[in-house]
Parts: sequence; structure tokens; C-alpha cells
Amino acid sequence: MNHKLLVLLLLLAAPVKAGLIFDGVDDFIDIADITLGGQFTVSCWINLHDVTGQRSIVGDNAGGTDRKINSTGAGKFGIRVLTAGSFDQNINIPSFLTWHHFALVRQSDDKVDLYVNGIANRLFSDVAQTGDFVVAIIG
Repeated sequence: MNHKLLVLLLLLAAPVKAGLIFDGVDDFIDIADITLGGQFTVSCWINLHDVTGQRSIVGDNAGGTDRKINSTGAGKFGIRVLTAGSFDQNINIPSFLTWHHFALVRQSDDKVDLYVNGIANRLFSDVAQTGDFVVAIIG
């Protein structure tokens, strides 16, 4: 089995005045591209403190139809696994100014689940999302 695990600890609002704070617009860490094909998991802790506009969590670029995980500005998570593919934004962010565990998991059948605090949510109306998910920025 070629199962890749990418674990990112994202400190979007530091509770003890330590860590990293990203505004989701132009504050980010540019990393070497990490290409995730087949089964994968992207996991992080987030604490959203500003809910205006789209706020990037991870992605391959900072633009329009790219692969990304973000907050939509409407109290929802936005996920796009494939460049110019479907953009699922049906999952509510449970609350703001609170830490939440978030895991995006693509199964062996290419179906995608978003786990928020351990609760699974099937994405993309149960339609398989094949192809690579690339992470190039955090924040």
C-alpha cells in the first residue's frame, strides 16, 4: 500500500503568544512541493480568528482554481483536491476562536472525507477525486 501521511501543525492563532500566526491572505510558508497521490491524509490543528474572506490553510498556490483547503468566509471549509476540479464548501466550521482538529483523507477508492474533531463528512457528493493533491504553501 502506498499510503502517504502529511501532518501539518498550523498555528493560526497562538493561545500562549507562541507559534505562527497566518492571516490567510499574504502570510504563508512556501515549502517544496509535496505531491500526494493515491491514498493520503492532510492533518492539522486550526484556530480561526478572522472569518472575513477566504483564508488559506494549505494549497499549491494562492489563487482561484488551484488545489487547496481554506475557510470560505461564510463559516464553511472549502476543499478542492484537483486543479480546476469541484470545490466542496458544504462543511461548517464548528466555532471560531477555538482549536479544532482537521483531517482531509482520500481513501483507496479516491473518495474524500473531511474529519472535523473526529467526525467524518463525505465530500464531493461521494464522487471519486483522482489525481495528485499538491501542497506548496502553509497558511
